Amino acid sequence: MSSVNSSSESRDGITKQRGIPTRCNCGEASALFTSKTVKNPGRLFHYCPMGSEKDITHLFKWTDRSVVEEIEDFQELVDVQNSLTACETMLKRQESRIEEMEDVIGLSEEKTIECIR
Repeated sequence: MSSVNSSSESRDGITKQRGIPTRCNCGEASALFTSKTVKNPGRLFHYCPMGSEKDITHLFKWTDRSVVEEIEDFQELVDVQNSLTACETMLKRQESRIEEMEDVIGLSEEKTIECIR
């Protein structure tokens, strides 16, 4: 869902996707499932249908963690957009100042030419 889809490698060498995962490292599309365990009843998770509890090389990720990452990544995008907007505003101000200075220089050149004559 996030347009920022970064990943990182964990201690076991498996690439972990930030945000809501769409595919396992094996290429299989992720599936959404509801936990029925006593420890995590009703908790949603994404997993690879090709994996198993013992096979840690396939995707398993709690959905609530994925959503938190999506929100964090979205906030980063908002921060970058705000910085970009501030830079664009500053650039427009500088361009305006340059135009004003060019006008002043033009007038000064005209006055200098008049004084020389």
